[in-house]
Amino acid sequence: MIRYYKQILPHLNMYKDLNKNTGDAIDYSQMKRENIGDLVQETLQILERHGGEDACIYIKYMIPTYESCILRYTVN
Repeated sequence: MIRYYKQILPHLNMYKDLNKNTGDAIDYSQMKRENIGDLVQETLQILERHGGEDACIYIKYMIPTYESCILRYTVN
């Protein structure tokens, strides 16, 4: 799957931060899963979890603002 990231990720990057600014109002589209920015974020997390060891590196290279959803730590 990683070999297709170069084709997929630029398109996801365009829509990653596309969220509605509702101010103080309540956005009910969150319950219906209609918010494109949230769907892209969820898709990136799925790609990272199931894309293998280097998936996070490829995603971070193509989408610099992406933050990993996987906790990585080292034991001393």
